[in-house]
Amino acid sequence: SMRPLVAMFRSALKDFCDDDYILPTGDPVAIAVASIIAAKNNRDKVNFLRFDRQTRQYIKIQVNGYE
Repeated sequence: SMRPLVAMFRSALKDFCDDDYILPTGDPVAIAVASIIAAKNNRDKVNFLRFDRQTRQYIKIQVNGYE
């Protein structure tokens, strides 16, 4: 059941805002659930950090569900 995972993410991401980022690692389904909940809590906007192997730095990416 996904209910415990969804409940945990709802609680953890209840205050997700433009200043917050998701660093996607691990289970793709968990990443998707976290992204959906974060977007719902932040006007359909989610910030991600993606690691670039060539530069060995994190790149900031903003996804806006309205665009």
